[in-house]
Amino acid sequence: MALNLDVLGVREDGAWCAIALEMSLRGYGETFDDALDVLVDAIEAQVTFAVQHDNLDQIFVPAEPHYFRLHADVKRAALKRKLLDRVQSGLPDYRVGNLQLPKPTAPSFKQASA
Repeated sequence: MALNLDVLGVREDGAWCAIALEMSLRGYGETFDDALDVLVDAIEAQVTFAVQHDNLDQIFVPAEPHYFRLHADVKRAALKRKLLDRVQSGLPDYRVGNLQLPKPTAPSFKQASA
C-alpha cells in the first residue's frame, strides 16, 4: 500500500518548512529537498507507530484549512506560469509537491515495522 500526500513548502527566514497536508506533519531544512527528507522520516515514524499500536486514526490529522487553500493557490499559479510559458522571477517563498510513500523500492510500512 502506498500513501500519496500533498506537500506545501514554505520558506521562512531563509529555511524551508515542508508540510504534509493530510497529516499535519512538518519537516525543516535549508532547502526544500532537505525539508522533504526530514518530512519523509517524520511520516514514516508516524505511520509505523500507528501501525504498531493499532491506532490508524492518528495517521490522518489534516493541517489547518489555510494551508490547503495556500497549496491550491500556489499550484494554480504554477500551472498558469507553465501554460503561459512564463518563468517565475526571484526565489519562490512557496512550493508544492507530492510524496509517495513508501518509495517504490522500499518495503511497505507494514513490512518496515515488523
